[in-house]
Amino acid sequence: MENLIYQQGDVILKSIGTFGIFEKEYAEIPEDSKEIQGNLLLKGTTNSHALYGGEFVLSEKDGVLFLDVIEPTILDHVKDHRVESPEHAEHHAQIIDVGQYFLAPLMEYDHLKEESRRVVD
Repeated sequence: MENLIYQQGDVILKSIGTFGIFEKEYAEIPEDSKEIQGNLLLKGTTNSHALYGGEFVLSEKDGVLFLDVIEPTILDHVKDHRVESPEHAEHHAQIIDVGQYFLAPLMEYDHLKEESRRVVD
């Protein structure tokens, strides 16, 4: 069975498609999404989640980041995503299979403040 979700720290990639299991789903990557140059999925306060190797296209629409993986691609947690040989950070690198995905926020709930917020490492 193919992976419907990849998670690396505060990055959650969910497969594009209508599965009836996610609160938010996309049948396809919107045609009018704007292509983004680079390899950055998410910038944290001290580290980054970035893509290396393989072939992929990043795009964005209405604040949602979309990923089209054309060749298997490495998702790594690194100190600086702008270098060719980045220093690995705390989460293990993963291979993202060919497919289409969107970035879903990882949320945490503060019971004292009674609010939820996006996790940023």
